[in-house]
Amino acid sequence: MNQTEKKYPSNRFRVCIDDATVDLLGRIYSPLSESELKFVEFRELILHMDALFDRTGYPQSFQEKRSFKKATVPNVAYRGVPITDVTYQEMQQYHGELATLDILVESRRNASWQGLVFSLDGQCLGEYDGEWGLIDLIQKYLQKNTSM
Repeated sequence: MNQTEKKYPSNRFRVCIDDATVDLLGRIYSPLSESELKFVEFRELILHMDALFDRTGYPQSFQEKRSFKKATVPNVAYRGVPITDVTYQEMQQYHGELATLDILVESRRNASWQGLVFSLDGQCLGEYDGEWGLIDLIQKYLQKNTSM
């Protein structure tokens, strides 16, 4: 089985960046979501993905979120790795006008994310420990590979 026939991991998502003039503008594609998630800033990218992880229970959160507001949707308990039918080949159709990255979230410990970032050609761009580390990796990649 070659790379394009393999299943795209449930904890990996494709970030298609269309503009970075002021802040990031783009789309997120994930096997955990039936539709694209649009974002207009870094913060929204993180919030969309975190909400998706909370709804599906994967990757599992290592602590329960607290809020002063009445919770509308409780976190879903971990139910194992969700089985999806999305392949690498299907994810290849999504590209950003400025950049395309694959972000792997390996865990959500200490109320933040840990994982790896990959370029479109599959090269590992680095490891991150927390959302700020992820944002830093994305910004460095954009500065190096685009005319921001």
